[in-house]
This record gives sequence, C-alpha cells and structure tokens, in this order.
Amino acid sequence: MKRVLKILFVFAVCLALASCKKAKGLAEPAMALADGMKVRASKNMAMAESMDMVEEAAFEAEYDSGASNGGPVQVERKLIKNGSLSLEVQSLLGLEEKAESFAKKFGGYISNSNSSEWDFNCEIKIPSRRFEEAMAEAGSFGKILSRSENSRDVTDEFYDLESRINTKKILKVKLEGYLSSAKDIKDLLQIERQLNQVISELESMEGRMKRLSNQIDFSTLNMNARLPAGKNESGFVWPDLGDGFRQFVSNSASFFAGFLLFLFYLAAYGIPILALAAFLFWLLFGRVGLLIKLFKKLSGRK
Repeated sequence: MKRVLKILFVFAVCLALASCKKAKGLAEPAMALADGMKVRASKNMAMAESMDMVEEAAFEAEYDSGASNGGPVQVERKLIKNGSLSLEVQSLLGLEEKAESFAKKFGGYISNSNSSEWDFNCEIKIPSRRFEEAMAEAGSFGKILSRSENSRDVTDEFYDLESRINTKKILKVKLEGYLSSAKDIKDLLQIERQLNQVISELESMEGRMKRLSNQIDFSTLNMNARLPAGKNESGFVWPDLGDGFRQFVSNSASFFAGFLLFLFYLAAYGIPILALAAFLFWLLFGRVGLLIKLFKKLSGRK
C-alpha cells in the first residue's frame, strides 16, 4: 500500500512540474510581445516629446549663448523709415534722369515713377544709413512745399521672426533624422507629414523675413515735383475763356434742367399729397368733423 502511495505521489509531482513548464512556455511569447509593444510605445513617445521640445530647446540655447557672453544680448534696433517730399520746380525736363542720378549717388534706386504735363512723381529706395542725408539734399530739386519723415520700430517683430526661423530649421533637421531612421510605415507617413508642414511654414517665414529686411535696409522716399500753378513747359498758360464760357453755359443748363425736373416731381406727387391732406383735415376737423364728434360723444357732451 505504501509503495502504491509513493508511486502516486511521484506521478503527481511530475505532472505538476510538466504543467508549470508548459505555462511558462506559453507566457514567455506573450510577455515578449508585451515588452515589444512597451518599447515601441516608449520610442514613439520619446520621439513625440523630442519634437515638441525642439522649439523650447532652441530658445534655451539662444538664451544660454547670451548669458555665456556676460548677460543679455544687446540687439540692434530695426527701423523702417519713410519720407515724402513735395516740391515746386520751374521745369520737368530732365527731372527723371536727375532723380536717377540722385538715387545712385546714395546707393539707391527708383522703384517706380510716373509723370504728366504738370508734375512728376517717383518712389526712391535709399539705404537706411544714408536716408537723412538724402532727405536733406532732396531740397535741391526745387522749392520745398511740404516735407515729412516717419519711422516704425520693428525690432521685436524682426528678432521674433528670426528666432522662429532658426527654431523651424532645427525642427526640420530633427524630423529629417527621424525620417531617415523610421522603419514603420505609420511612423514614416506621420513624420513626413509633419516635415512637409514645417518646410511650408519655414518658407513662408523666410519670405516675410526677406520683405521685412528689405524694408529695413532700404528706406522709401516719395517725391512729388510739380510746376507752378497756371504754368507748363512753354511758360505761363492763359485761361481758356472760351472753354470757361462753355463750362458756364453747361452748368447753367444743368441747373435749370434740374430745377424743372424738381417742379415736375412737385406737381406729380406734391399736389395729390396736399389735396389728400386737405381732404383728411376737412373730414376729421373741418365742417364734417368726424373726429370732433367722436370726441364729444366719448366725453358725454351733446
């Protein structure tokens, strides 16, 4: 009997050991799969956190570089300068060539111009460092009628845009690195989509920076030169009396035509309205006096 019990005990122990080994063999692939998923999720999370923190890192790097140089970075003020000048000249002949020579003298150029029988207008781009000098010398064209200068401070806008461009460039490099090392199709498409968006934003910012830098580097001088009143290149112009008389007759005819039209509308609409108003007055307050009779009836008087 004891021998049988020993055999049964040994068989039970062997069966238990076999069950444990089988469970362990089934659990190991599941645990490996779970560990793989955790690693992949951790990798994706690390990638996302890295991309989200690129901008913050770029700003911190810029701040640290300023601090390492002994304190806050001293920035150069960025100004957009504009001026306008109205002149009276005795002749318009050769004025455009003179304006071109004037612009070249200060390292600038004429962006656009137009002229007529009586005046000449042009927009001159002058390097900002020589803008005040150019404004002072522009009076040599003729008699100054009016003059104005103004400037707009775009320092914050300029350096903010510059910093954002540098940040986008860093992010672009990071995304390109992620794209080259991505092995999963889903991650590849996601990174490529983000990279395209960053490239589009970077191109737009660089375009804005180019326009802003051009406005800062080259100030604008709007110049208007015109001949004295009643004068052209041939000299003093006498008023055209015939044309003035014709204009007087035309204005007088227009006035009387408008007056006659007013009388017509008055006869067509005013007389019926007045007649209707008179009839209502006669009916309500006049000889018939319906409104008066109604009032007396309500008040109890006969």
